[in-house]
Amino acid sequence: MTFGASGTARRRSTRRAWGAGSAGLVAVLAVAPAPAATASAPAPAAPADGADQSAGLRGHLVAPAVEPNFGTRKIRVGVQIKDGSVVPAGTDTGNTLVRIQETGPNAEPFDGVSQCSTEPGSEQPNSTETFCQFQVILGGQPFTSDGYAAGPGDTVTITQLSVEPNLRIDRVSQTFGPCVTTPHPDYPLCPEADNDFVTDHATFNDPAANALYTEMWFYDPIDYWVLDNAAAPAPNEVPLAPAVKPTGAGPAASWKTPHNPPTGEPGSVQLHASARRSGQYLRSGLAPARDSHGTVVIWFRVPKALPTWRQVIAVDNGAWSGTGGGLMIDPAGHLISADASGYVDYRTKRTVVNDARWHCAVWADTYSQESADPNDWTGSSLYLDGNLLTDSSTALWSQLLSVGGSRLLLGDAGPQETRTMGRFTGNLSNVAIYDSVLNPGAVRSIWEVGIDAQTT
Repeated sequence: MTFGASGTARRRSTRRAWGAGSAGLVAVLAVAPAPAATASAPAPAAPADGADQSAGLRGHLVAPAVEPNFGTRKIRVGVQIKDGSVVPAGTDTGNTLVRIQETGPNAEPFDGVSQCSTEPGSEQPNSTETFCQFQVILGGQPFTSDGYAAGPGDTVTITQLSVEPNLRIDRVSQTFGPCVTTPHPDYPLCPEADNDFVTDHATFNDPAANALYTEMWFYDPIDYWVLDNAAAPAPNEVPLAPAVKPTGAGPAASWKTPHNPPTGEPGSVQLHASARRSGQYLRSGLAPARDSHGTVVIWFRVPKALPTWRQVIAVDNGAWSGTGGGLMIDPAGHLISADASGYVDYRTKRTVVNDARWHCAVWADTYSQESADPNDWTGSSLYLDGNLLTDSSTALWSQLLSVGGSRLLLGDAGPQETRTMGRFTGNLSNVAIYDSVLNPGAVRSIWEVGIDAQTT
């Protein structure tokens, strides 16, 4: 980051028709008859006397290739509260967004990708599972079906894309490959279907989430690393988005440490820098942002004892300008925004953060010079613990994190950093990137919900 110069709708899926009863199935899934034989092949000519007949004999002994008889799967797609989860009254899985990708010879148009939302109120008695429903046409009439029909020979991968309040997303995709059947002439399903003509169930199990997770999810992040997992790499809560991975030589990072924001998920990652350039740090996948104006949220905890160098909390890797920049802590414990060349854009005056307590830094790309009147120009905003520190920075962090080759670095500024700065020695948790600018009320809410009554 060089300072001083700026540089999904929810819908029901329309899918192959599935009848509510056997008549519908017969109409929709009728198997075309095999083509009739045309003319008989002529008998082979008799070999001449003395000719080698072994080649012909071998040919007659080789069985012809058998085409697999693929059937159709009917997959019921649902989301439920994981067994044993304690959630507030009224918690519901309805309106959860799910992605369905089908590949193979019978995949639908648009690359075989569709989405559906689970229907509120579709639960069965004594169940929390809500289901997707699909609008289909049969005999010219529309109706609703509870099953997704995967074409013969196709593979279907189903991924949960969103999560409802008080729940944590089930990140594990479910895949159903082609199935081979000896089909009933009226019901070419495989494997064996139940009484509702369902052959497979894609059920996502969402465990209970703590308050901070729900609040961070509410603003629709494009990347969200909770950093509470037991081992690296740290998964991205946003489906299909990349994890953050440890890198660098020196002492390894500790995962699932006992410290976390008061209402956060248990655990955090602790970095153990033993020297300015020694100790693991974390880096994201390529181009983690996708807009020039967004927001970056980082929860961090700094020990009281400070090293002699300027600790890096988070920076971009300099893909935009050659010089990365972001948030750091100076040797006196002040939060600063600076770049890897050493230029300091902002420094807290009296506030220090090396108190072994959790803090939340938020960078919002409010910078704009679109008006012809310089008096209307605005700078980017930096918040600490819900309070605005400055709104006069001239950098756009999301823009720098959206270009090709860019990465978010957590705990180090990369090889271009000056000798005055080095690796982080504290805990990191709940790092998120949004492709919108969070307003002051949202920033304050993330802090107040996450901190509650801080005791650690």
